[in-house]
Amino acid sequence: MTLFLASVVLGIVPMVVYALAVWRLDRWEKEPFPLLLAAFFWGAVPSVFFALIAQLVFGSRATFDGGEVSLLSELYDASFLAPLTEELVKAMGVFLIFRIFHREVDSVLDGLVYGSVVGFGFSAVENVFYFAGQPDAVSLLLLFFLRAFIFGMLHALFTGLFGVGLAMGRFSAHPVGKVFWPGIGLGAAMATHALHNYFATLGESICSTRSSE
Repeated sequence: MTLFLASVVLGIVPMVVYALAVWRLDRWEKEPFPLLLAAFFWGAVPSVFFALIAQLVFGSRATFDGGEVSLLSELYDASFLAPLTEELVKAMGVFLIFRIFHREVDSVLDGLVYGSVVGFGFSAVENVFYFAGQPDAVSLLLLFFLRAFIFGMLHALFTGLFGVGLAMGRFSAHPVGKVFWPGIGLGAAMATHALHNYFATLGESICSTRSSE
């Protein structure tokens, strides 16, 4: 129980701190705090829920059936399916903010803020899942250092790219730009996410192979 409570605190608190730091970037016209909470909540709850459902439906069967998982199936799940599903559901939250609260979006920085905060919400819950699976305090602290500090900004970066693209599309004078920039932003979010997961999965596979020799 102690490890689980520690997992919850260590998973959520750093992401909340990061989200508040990003919120303070706009010193002239900060975004409404309730809307910031809504963005964080979207990342933390609906995004995680729908991404998990999609990955259960379309994920490689061995992952969920307890069978032997090949490197190819791991790369499919991590480098293709996860970036596709997670970035789509996170992007939907940013898109809804832009559509419903369009008067609050008056700069490209606003797109970065909302996208990043959605990403931090997603990271918070994802971290709790990873931390809660650790067998002891040392493993938990090591993973906490990696996920909260070394890679703590990643989901914010991914979804922030879409937020920037959406904002650039909104302020584009050309009709094509209104579709082109959000598409580029979403593509960049998925591509950077996929690239990170690819090398992380490959690295884990090489390490496990060497340790078993």
